[in-house]
Amino acid sequence: MDYIAIGNRIREKRKEHKLTQQKLAEMTGLSINYVGNIERANGIPSIETLVKIANALQISVDFLLQLDLVKVKADAIDEEIINQLKLMTVKEKKHTLEQMRLFQSFCRNLVDNLLE
Repeated sequence: MDYIAIGNRIREKRKEHKLTQQKLAEMTGLSINYVGNIERANGIPSIETLVKIANALQISVDFLLQLDLVKVKADAIDEEIINQLKLMTVKEKKHTLEQMRLFQSFCRNLVDNLLE
């Protein structure tokens, strides 16, 4: 789990609600030091603690964890691509790289045209 990202999202939402760490601590029954540690990723919050914080900030626990899920999926895709590349010959790798560059260019042009 990416506790740095979780802490950053908590801090971001706390500030959006114009809350101090002290006020968030009071709302959740946590100590101010623990709230600060969670925001700095020096503390690992339990699910129960994340629920308390999410409720106080009027957000979902899913919001706090969502980028972690995206990162896990992206890491799994990267790993699968690497595994597939290991099975290829040098010629196949060169061809695949060429196709990837063409596809990437196509996607960028498509997005650019949609934004015009």
